[in-house]
Amino acid sequence: INTTSPNAQLEIKSSDQANPTITDGLIIPKIDIFPSTNPTAAQQGMMVYLTTTSGVNFPGFYYWDNKALPSPNWVAIGNGSSSSFTHYIGELYGGGIVVAVWKESGVEKGLIASLVNMKTSSNNELIGWSGTVNALVPLPGATSLVNGMSNTNAIVAQNATANMAATICKSFNGGGFNDWYLPSIWELDECYKAAFVVSSVLGSLNSFQYNTYWSSTERDANYAYYKYFDAGYNYYSTKGNTYYVRAVRRF
Repeated sequence: INTTSPNAQLEIKSSDQANPTITDGLIIPKIDIFPSTNPTAAQQGMMVYLTTTSGVNFPGFYYWDNKALPSPNWVAIGNGSSSSFTHYIGELYGGGIVVAVWKESGVEKGLIASLVNMKTSSNNELIGWSGTVNALVPLPGATSLVNGMSNTNAIVAQNATANMAATICKSFNGGGFNDWYLPSIWELDECYKAAFVVSSVLGSLNSFQYNTYWSSTERDANYAYYKYFDAGYNYYSTKGNTYYVRAVRRF
């Protein structure tokens, strides 16, 4: 199209490559939902543009993959679905390293871990949980499995003693950001799952230690949860014990 000497079975040239018009493009067939009957091997590679959210699939370009496992399926191209992301685990971003990515209602979210372990003013990496070791954190409490920011704020409100796990994370400003916090136990799980990638990117010096890390999730008045990166399990310990601490933030 627009050429008498094509370089392929089909070549489409713009009206003016240096000064294109708004119609110098190719429109792929648009569909509001996927066909009720799946295509076959004869349509392998067929491409469409989904205009609306259909189930777990967000608007964007898709192609039919008749050889997809575990069954033939429509596969997203680029940013078209919940399986496509701008950011990735191991990316140096937002003042740290990305350890988890997900989408909420189609909006990309992520968890970032600091590039280094936290240290006290005396350069110690083994840090206590809080300056209060025998009392429940007052409401809203610090029992959330997923909201480390809320936990951290509640812990610091109870006791703002410096050089403790929550206070040291809250005052951290890595990358110029001031919204770091002590991860909840499930957020710490995501750090553990990304430990191999973190170690590969940051090297052994700044990777997670083969040891125990505090979470911000309280069990009761005397105990808080930690994750043992050696074996991968979660348990709880008295708040007065000292463990490693890694700050996190979200985007």
